[in-house]
Amino acid sequence: MRHRKAVPKLGRTSAHRKAMLKNMAVSLINKEKIKTTKKKAKVLSSYIEKLITRAKKNTLHNIRVAARKVQDRKALIKLFDNIAPRYQNRPGGYTRIYTLGLRAGDAAEMAIIELVEEELTLKVKSKKKKETSVEKEKKITDNVKKDAKEESADKDAKEESVEKDTKEKSADKDSDIEVKDDTNKKEESKDQKDEVSDKKEEPKKKDKK
Repeated sequence: MRHRKAVPKLGRTSAHRKAMLKNMAVSLINKEKIKTTKKKAKVLSSYIEKLITRAKKNTLHNIRVAARKVQDRKALIKLFDNIAPRYQNRPGGYTRIYTLGLRAGDAAEMAIIELVEEELTLKVKSKKKKETSVEKEKKITDNVKKDAKEESADKDAKEESVEKDTKEKSADKDSDIEVKDDTNKKEESKDQKDEVSDKKEEPKKKDKK
C-alpha cells in the first residue's frame, strides 16, 4: 500500500519532474545558490540533502548511486570532494530557503535556496589526561639535563675565550722579547765594530810619532 507516499507533482509528469530535479541539483551544486519557486525549493531541499548525506561516505557504491541523480561530472566531483567534507560533522540541514514574495504575472511564491556555508562546530569536551608522577619526574629530569648541558656549554665557551686571550698575550710577549733581543744584538755588534776601529787607529798614531 502507498500510504504516506504522496509526492508534490509540481504540475509535471514523473519523468519531467525527475529530469527537472536533476538539472536543479546540478545547478545548486555548481552555484550553491539558485532562485526558484517555494514549492520547487522544498522538493529540491530534500532531494539534495539525501545526496550530500550519501556523499559523506566516499565509496564506489555511493558514487554510482549519486551519479544516477547528478548527471554532470564536475558537479559530482565537487559534491564528493568539496561539499560533503564541509558538512562532515553536521547531522542534516545542509540547505536554507529564503522567501522573496510573489512573482509578477502568475503570483507564484518565489524563494532562494542555498547551501549553508558555515560549518557546524560540535562542542566536544576535551578530556585532559592527568600527568602521572612518573611523567612529572621525567619532565623534571629532562629540564635538569637541559640546564646542565647549557651550563656546560657556557663554561666551555668561557674557557675557550680565556685560552684564546692567554695565547694572544703570550704571543705578544714573545714578539716583544724578540724585538728586544734584536735591538741588543745590533747594539753589541755596533760596540764590537767601534772597538775594532779603535784598535786599528792606535798603531797608526804610534807610527806617526
